[in-house]
Amino acid sequence: MLIIRLLIIIIGLFGFTQPTNASDDSGPGVSFTYPLIVSEPENLHGYRASIFYQPERLIWPYIKLYFDASFGHWWDYTKSNDAPTNGSLDIYSIAPVVRVYYKNSSFITPFIDLSIGFSYLTETRIYKRNLGMHFSFQDQLALGASFGKRQQFSVSMGGLHYSNGSLCNRNSGMTIPLFINVGYRF
Repeated sequence: MLIIRLLIIIIGLFGFTQPTNASDDSGPGVSFTYPLIVSEPENLHGYRASIFYQPERLIWPYIKLYFDASFGHWWDYTKSNDAPTNGSLDIYSIAPVVRVYYKNSSFITPFIDLSIGFSYLTETRIYKRNLGMHFSFQDQLALGASFGKRQQFSVSMGGLHYSNGSLCNRNSGMTIPLFINVGYRF
């Protein structure tokens, strides 16, 4: 994960020194994420809604760096006599996202998204999992494609993980190994 974090920093710094070749790829957008498979905790349910912004200056022929701010609501209502009282939490996140395109096309363009960002968890526990503290990292990897006349629509599938990176004694984390995400750029 350290290599991915360094890659994001290097690409970000590179973006402030290189000219762009963007035309209408920049601007704001929205996306919605729904988990298909969860593993930690195993009865986790929820969703994640995001707004993102693509600065024109951070677009290159096969790489884009954009910024994502999200709100996620997650819950686990497993019935148990010894479970803690809170079975849900909200997560607020902000993260840079590196999007690497395989091939630019006028119809459909496949991509890979890599992201590591910062999160705030409203609770430090969900069901029996002790997440340690309110601060967390959000790691994301996804494969997808953008399409449409302006490449304004996107669909991706990937994995999502929240963890405090062992910054405190407890670090149970939350893992969604498979999600689906749909997005629209204005």
